[in-house]
Amino acid sequence: MIRKNQLSSFRFLKILCKEGEQMASKIRWKQGDYVKLGKAIAEFNKKINKLNAEENKLYLPDTIDYKEAKENITTRKELNRLVNSLRRFQREGAEELYTTQAGEDITKWERRELGIQSRIAQTRLQRELKALNEPMESGFSRAQMGSTRVREIEAQLRNLKQIETKSGYEFRALKRRIQRVGTSDYSMRKAITYQENYLKMLKESYSNFDNYDKLMAKLESIKNPQKFYEYLSQNELLADITYMYDLSGEGIAGVSDQNKFDFMLESLGIEI
Repeated sequence: MIRKNQLSSFRFLKILCKEGEQMASKIRWKQGDYVKLGKAIAEFNKKINKLNAEENKLYLPDTIDYKEAKENITTRKELNRLVNSLRRFQREGAEELYTTQAGEDITKWERRELGIQSRIAQTRLQRELKALNEPMESGFSRAQMGSTRVREIEAQLRNLKQIETKSGYEFRALKRRIQRVGTSDYSMRKAITYQENYLKMLKESYSNFDNYDKLMAKLESIKNPQKFYEYLSQNELLADITYMYDLSGEGIAGVSDQNKFDFMLESLGIEI
């Protein structure tokens, strides 16, 4: 079963898709892509292993597993970002020691890459914050109406700028966070997770409804996860997993009967 606290992060996926990164397509891997990624990782690992053989330098980054790296790439833009990042490690002096203000030792290469990824994440959060400050039909913005997401974003922006002042566990945790959210395919990865959870929710809660198969046929025909969300966004309630999941089958307001389910399908242009 999908946990409710896993669903709240998808409420602003529409902002991520439309106000954030430009609509992209999932990568279709070509032979040249495998070679490019494999070569970049091999050269990166070779330099790491060589440096460790000469002298065990504890501040060096870990080697990279090709299979894991490939599985985490969802767009061509992210493939190019990662390859270019790994190639920069081949530059002279990239492996030299850099010590942060708090005394954490990393390579000059890693400090630069953390800065690049932090800026990628900050740019995306600033775009989302801007969208939250735009007036809605009521004349008030979500920020003016007390959206908790505004405070979350402001806290995240402050945190992303603290790589120099964090130490110990907090430094390592922030570094992992920057590496996770500072990718160029962040919106695509969120959309993929949304698509997976939405289809799972439908199967768990609505498979016994008439016309369920028509909705599934339409949704499964939409291969791009971001377009999948945009399609469902024609009906905001239907797109909200929390609403659909919380209220289904409980006999209260929401999609709790066949007529309401059919009405929502018709709002998407699906003939009943």
